[in-house]
Amino acid sequence: HHHHHHHQQHEGKRSDLSQVALRPRVFLYQMTPMNEAVECVLSHADCLRRTKTANLNDALGYVLSEDISAADPLPPFRASIKDGYAVIAADGAGERRVIGPVTAGDDSRVTVTTGQAI
Repeated sequence: HHHHHHHQQHEGKRSDLSQVALRPRVFLYQMTPMNEAVECVLSHADCLRRTKTANLNDALGYVLSEDISAADPLPPFRASIKDGYAVIAADGAGERRVIGPVTAGDDSRVTVTTGQAI
């Protein structure tokens, strides 16, 4: 019982954090202008002048030296990134009869009517 009572006391002592962002601040260091900060970082970074062509299986740990893009879209059809059910929203909550599946790439036209899901 004592431990539970101590826990209640601790909860009562929580600080009000709503004013934290408004408290006065003292900055010990002057802000570095963005262009100087970028120049500093780049001057200490290794240049990516050396490039190498590597097989994908051997490319772990390497960084691309230029942007690449796929030659063809994949998948080659409009696709949802989520699984789920299509329903009539106006039906509201409740049970529905599942009338069948629609798999990726299936472009058949299916109509869902009230009380149904696909």
